[in-house]
Amino acid sequence: MKLKEVAVISGKPGLYQILKPTRNGVIIEAIGGGRSKIMADASHRISILKEISIYTTTEEGSVPLQDVFYKMFEKFALKIDIKTSDNNALKGLLDDILPEWDKDRVYTSDIKKLVMWYDILTQHAPELIDPTQKEEEEEEQTLVATQEEKEAEETLVEEETPTKEEKSKKKSSKKTAEEKEAKLKKKAAKKTDKPSAKTQKPTSKAATKAVKGKRGDK
Repeated sequence: MKLKEVAVISGKPGLYQILKPTRNGVIIEAIGGGRSKIMADASHRISILKEISIYTTTEEGSVPLQDVFYKMFEKFALKIDIKTSDNNALKGLLDDILPEWDKDRVYTSDIKKLVMWYDILTQHAPELIDPTQKEEEEEEQTLVATQEEKEAEETLVEEETPTKEEKSKKKSSKKTAEEKEAKLKKKAAKKTDKPSAKTQKPTSKAATKAVKGKRGDK
């Protein structure tokens, strides 16, 4: 399970796992509340935990809920000993883990939900709040990305490497081009060796005059 698969429904207690989308909504199941599945449609106001943030007074303006869970885990591990009915205790908890939380926009009811959600996850999905699991997941994603890049490079090399048939076609094409070039050179050479008609005619006339001159001398 991942945090992007965990949701809350407005007006309903607890957390829900999103199982699969349907044409009219999504099928969800209460986490830690039995194995019964329900259909959530557009009339249900569903929020994904991955998309929830806590308001802060920092420049960013908020901190992702999962990062807050990580801070809570580092501080309290799997057990928070606090009374959710004590508003001062709830505020003190958030002061400890997130001193920059926005006291004007984050209410004690929000902190109470935060503690309740954390408690459910510690019991049924502790890997979602453990920062060491995040590192392992990131390493796994890096390995997957590296493998995909390697496969993409191998595919590219295969596409760029010509096959025997392609090599044969290239050789044949090159040979044909060379033969055509040789024929053109041969034709050009023949034209150069053959005397032109203009050159032949004067030579013929000159020879005739020379013969006539010899006859006159006799």
